[in-house]
Amino acid sequence: MASPHPTAPTPPTLALIIERMFDDLFGDWPEAFPDTPARIRVRPPLPVDVDLGAILPADPHATRSTILRIRAACLDLTGTTPGQLLAWVRLTDATWIALVEFTATTGNRRGHLPMRQWVPARAVRPQ
Repeated sequence: MASPHPTAPTPPTLALIIERMFDDLFGDWPEAFPDTPARIRVRPPLPVDVDLGAILPADPHATRSTILRIRAACLDLTGTTPGQLLAWVRLTDATWIALVEFTATTGNRRGHLPMRQWVPARAVRPQ
């Protein structure tokens, strides 16, 4: 007799999810010159330190006298944070940008925001 409860589908593995993400990401960008890659997928992702100030530099007009509750509760994009390097892409000026995942925190470190973002190469350092 068949079970009255349907079998739950097996969740996709993390590796399969990452494969699909890259298929979606680079699906409309064929590799024109394989001997001179314009994109490099990093497998497995590598641990890196991400320089948040190199991603979005602070506004030079901002002041340190910002209200304390704003500094505590809002996103802090200063300093460095650990992340994962997922891919490199070459730009038309021959420089590289990196696709990284990291978690930004609020000033008081109570709030967290996971991010996946393209950043300049200078913002990424091996751990």
